[in-house]
Amino acid sequence: ISKLDSSVDSFEEIENSAKNGFDRDYSVDQLVAALNTAAGYEKWEAVASPSLLPDLSEEDVIRLAFIYQPKEVEPIGDSEVLIGASAFSNAREPLAQTWQAVDESGEPYGDDFVVVVNHFKSKGSGTAAPDKWQGNANSDRVAQAETLTEWIADEWANEPVFIVGDLNSYSAEDPILTLNDAGYTRVMQHLADTENDDSYLSLT
Repeated sequence: ISKLDSSVDSFEEIENSAKNGFDRDYSVDQLVAALNTAAGYEKWEAVASPSLLPDLSEEDVIRLAFIYQPKEVEPIGDSEVLIGASAFSNAREPLAQTWQAVDESGEPYGDDFVVVVNHFKSKGSGTAAPDKWQGNANSDRVAQAETLTEWIADEWANEPVFIVGDLNSYSAEDPILTLNDAGYTRVMQHLADTENDDSYLSLT
Protein backbone atom coordinates (compact mmCIF):
# COMPACT_ATOMS: atom_id res chain seq x y z
CA ILE A 1 0.00 0.00 0.00
CA SER A 2 1.21 3.51 -0.73
CA LYS A 3 0.90 6.24 1.89
CA LEU A 4 -2.76 6.92 2.66
CA ASP A 5 -2.75 10.64 1.94
CA SER A 6 -2.47 10.81 -1.83
CA SER A 7 -5.20 11.65 -4.31
CA VAL A 8 -4.80 8.09 -5.60
CA ASP A 9 -3.55 5.19 -3.50
CA SER A 10 -2.75 1.71 -4.71
CA PHE A 11 -2.78 -1.68 -3.06
CA GLU A 12 -0.50 -4.48 -4.18
CA GLU A 13 -2.14 -7.04 -1.89
CA ILE A 14 -5.81 -7.04 -0.94
CA GLU A 15 -8.26 -9.93 -0.80
CA ASN A 16 -9.94 -10.94 -4.03
CA SER A 17 -13.32 -11.51 -2.43
CA ALA A 18 -14.70 -13.28 -5.49
CA LYS A 19 -12.51 -16.26 -4.58
CA ASN A 20 -14.50 -16.55 -1.34
CA GLY A 21 -17.94 -16.28 -2.91
CA PHE A 22 -18.46 -12.54 -2.38
CA ASP A 23 -18.52 -9.61 -4.76
CA ARG A 24 -14.97 -9.06 -6.02
CA ASP A 25 -14.84 -5.58 -4.50
CA TYR A 26 -16.25 -6.54 -1.09
CA SER A 27 -12.95 -6.30 0.82
CA VAL A 28 -11.79 -3.02 -0.69
CA ASP A 29 -15.26 -1.53 -0.14
CA GLN A 30 -15.16 -2.60 3.52
CA LEU A 31 -11.75 -0.97 3.88
CA VAL A 32 -12.98 2.27 2.32
CA ALA A 33 -15.95 2.31 4.67
CA ALA A 34 -13.62 1.95 7.67
CA LEU A 35 -11.31 4.69 6.38
CA ASN A 36 -14.24 7.04 5.88
CA THR A 37 -15.49 6.31 9.39
CA ALA A 38 -12.06 7.18 10.75
CA ALA A 39 -11.90 10.35 8.64
CA GLY A 40 -15.38 11.43 9.69
CA TYR A 41 -16.56 12.04 6.13
CA GLU A 42 -16.65 10.39 2.71
CA LYS A 43 -12.97 11.00 2.00
CA TRP A 44 -12.30 7.86 -0.06
CA GLU A 45 -13.90 5.84 -2.83
CA ALA A 46 -12.78 2.57 -4.38
CA VAL A 47 -12.25 2.01 -8.07
CA ALA A 48 -14.60 -0.72 -9.27
CA SER A 49 -13.12 -3.90 -10.68
CA PRO A 50 -12.61 -3.99 -14.45
CA SER A 51 -15.57 -5.09 -16.53
CA LEU A 52 -13.26 -7.52 -18.35
CA LEU A 53 -11.44 -9.99 -16.09
CA PRO A 54 -9.63 -13.31 -16.40
CA ASP A 55 -11.67 -16.40 -15.62
CA LEU A 56 -12.05 -16.65 -11.85
CA SER A 57 -10.17 -19.95 -11.84
CA GLU A 58 -7.13 -18.08 -13.20
CA GLU A 59 -7.25 -15.29 -10.60
CA ASP A 60 -5.25 -15.22 -7.37
CA VAL A 61 -6.84 -14.90 -3.92
CA ILE A 62 -4.91 -11.62 -3.62
CA ARG A 63 -5.26 -8.79 -6.12
CA LEU A 64 -4.36 -5.19 -6.90
CA ALA A 65 -6.69 -2.24 -6.28
CA PHE A 66 -7.05 1.54 -6.27
CA ILE A 67 -8.76 3.91 -3.86
CA TYR A 68 -8.94 7.67 -4.37
CA GLN A 69 -10.13 10.98 -2.96
CA PRO A 70 -13.10 12.16 -5.08
CA LYS A 71 -12.55 15.77 -4.04
CA GLU A 72 -9.18 15.69 -5.81
CA VAL A 73 -9.46 13.30 -8.76
CA GLU A 74 -12.02 11.35 -10.73
CA PRO A 75 -11.57 8.09 -12.64
CA ILE A 76 -12.10 8.28 -16.38
CA GLY A 77 -13.72 5.16 -17.82
CA ASP A 78 -13.31 1.66 -16.43
CA SER A 79 -10.18 0.27 -14.87
CA GLU A 80 -8.33 -2.30 -16.98
CA VAL A 81 -6.33 -5.39 -16.12
CA LEU A 82 -3.82 -7.05 -18.42
CA ILE A 83 -5.34 -10.41 -19.42
CA GLY A 84 -3.65 -13.43 -20.92
CA ALA A 85 0.00 -12.33 -20.79
CA SER A 86 2.23 -15.35 -20.21
CA ALA A 87 4.86 -13.18 -18.47
CA PHE A 88 2.40 -12.70 -15.59
CA SER A 89 1.48 -16.35 -15.14
CA ASN A 90 3.34 -16.30 -11.80
CA ALA A 91 2.52 -12.74 -10.72
CA ARG A 92 -0.48 -10.45 -10.41
CA GLU A 93 -1.52 -8.83 -13.67
CA PRO A 94 -1.07 -5.02 -13.81
CA LEU A 95 -4.13 -2.88 -13.10
CA ALA A 96 -4.56 0.49 -14.84
CA GLN A 97 -6.88 3.45 -14.38
CA THR A 98 -7.11 6.77 -16.22
CA TRP A 99 -7.61 9.84 -14.02
CA GLN A 100 -8.27 13.55 -14.18
CA ALA A 101 -7.77 16.13 -11.43
CA VAL A 102 -10.78 18.12 -10.19
CA ASP A 103 -10.87 21.60 -8.69
CA GLU A 104 -12.60 22.78 -5.51
CA SER A 105 -15.94 23.01 -7.33
CA GLY A 106 -15.58 19.45 -8.63
CA GLU A 107 -14.83 20.50 -12.19
CA PRO A 108 -12.13 18.57 -14.06
CA TYR A 109 -8.98 20.35 -15.14
CA GLY A 110 -5.64 19.51 -16.72
CA ASP A 111 -4.70 16.52 -18.80
CA ASP A 112 -5.79 12.96 -18.19
CA PHE A 113 -3.11 10.68 -16.77
CA VAL A 114 -2.83 6.94 -16.26
CA VAL A 115 -1.66 5.06 -13.18
CA VAL A 116 -0.68 1.40 -13.52
CA VAL A 117 -0.17 -0.56 -10.30
CA ASN A 118 1.99 -3.69 -10.34
CA HIS A 119 3.27 -6.53 -8.22
CA PHE A 120 6.12 -8.27 -10.02
CA LYS A 121 7.32 -11.76 -9.09
CA SER A 122 9.08 -11.88 -5.73
CA LYS A 123 12.79 -12.58 -5.21
CA GLY A 124 12.08 -15.36 -2.73
CA SER A 125 10.84 -17.99 -5.17
CA GLY A 126 11.10 -19.05 -8.79
CA THR A 127 14.17 -19.82 -10.85
CA ALA A 128 17.55 -18.82 -9.50
CA ALA A 129 19.14 -15.79 -11.12
CA PRO A 130 22.54 -16.04 -12.86
CA ASP A 131 23.35 -12.86 -10.97
CA LYS A 132 22.84 -13.84 -7.33
CA TRP A 133 22.58 -10.23 -6.24
CA GLN A 134 19.26 -9.70 -8.02
CA GLY A 135 17.46 -12.58 -6.36
CA ASN A 136 15.41 -15.44 -7.77
CA ALA A 137 13.15 -15.00 -10.80
CA ASN A 138 15.04 -11.97 -12.12
CA SER A 139 14.36 -13.03 -15.71
CA ASP A 140 10.65 -13.26 -14.88
CA ARG A 141 10.61 -9.69 -13.60
CA VAL A 142 12.44 -8.51 -16.71
CA ALA A 143 9.82 -10.22 -18.89
CA GLN A 144 7.10 -8.61 -16.79
CA ALA A 145 8.66 -5.17 -17.23
CA GLU A 146 8.88 -5.73 -20.99
CA THR A 147 5.28 -6.93 -21.22
CA LEU A 148 4.07 -4.06 -19.05
CA THR A 149 5.67 -1.39 -21.24
CA GLU A 150 4.36 -3.07 -24.41
CA TRP A 151 0.82 -3.06 -22.97
CA ILE A 152 1.08 0.59 -22.01
CA ALA A 153 2.44 1.53 -25.44
CA ASP A 154 -0.47 -0.28 -27.11
CA GLU A 155 -3.19 1.19 -24.88
CA TRP A 156 -1.97 4.63 -23.77
CA ALA A 157 0.72 5.69 -26.23
CA ASN A 158 -0.19 9.38 -26.00
CA GLU A 159 -1.02 9.61 -22.29
CA PRO A 160 1.20 10.48 -19.31
CA VAL A 161 1.67 7.19 -17.43
CA PHE A 162 2.85 6.50 -13.89
CA ILE A 163 4.09 2.98 -13.11
CA VAL A 164 3.67 2.27 -9.39
CA GLY A 165 3.58 -0.68 -7.03
CA ASP A 166 5.94 -3.38 -5.84
CA LEU A 167 8.38 -4.16 -8.65
CA ASN A 168 10.56 -6.24 -6.31
CA SER A 169 13.61 -4.54 -7.83
CA TYR A 170 16.11 -1.86 -6.86
CA SER A 171 16.85 1.02 -9.18
CA ALA A 172 20.01 -0.49 -10.73
CA GLU A 173 18.54 -3.95 -11.28
CA ASP A 174 17.53 -5.35 -14.64
CA PRO A 175 13.72 -4.86 -14.42
CA ILE A 176 14.07 -1.16 -13.58
CA LEU A 177 16.72 -0.72 -16.26
CA THR A 178 14.25 -2.30 -18.67
CA LEU A 179 11.69 0.35 -17.75
CA ASN A 180 14.34 3.04 -18.18
CA ASP A 181 15.17 1.66 -21.64
CA ALA A 182 11.48 1.96 -22.54
CA GLY A 183 11.61 5.68 -21.75
CA TYR A 184 10.42 5.78 -18.14
CA THR A 185 12.13 7.98 -15.57
CA ARG A 186 12.21 7.47 -11.82
CA VAL A 187 10.35 10.23 -9.99
CA MET A 188 13.20 10.57 -7.51
CA GLN A 189 15.43 11.75 -10.34
CA HIS A 190 13.14 14.75 -10.67
CA LEU A 191 12.87 15.23 -6.92
CA ALA A 192 16.65 15.36 -6.69
CA ASP A 193 16.55 18.57 -8.75
CA THR A 194 14.28 20.27 -6.22
CA GLU A 195 14.71 21.42 -2.63
CA ASN A 196 12.91 18.26 -1.47
CA ASP A 197 15.17 15.43 -2.58
CA ASP A 198 13.62 12.75 -0.38
CA SER A 199 12.69 9.56 -2.20
CA TYR A 200 10.06 8.61 0.38
CA LEU A 201 7.88 10.23 3.03
CA SER A 202 7.59 9.16 6.66
CA LEU A 203 4.19 9.77 8.24
CA THR A 204 4.08 10.51 11.96
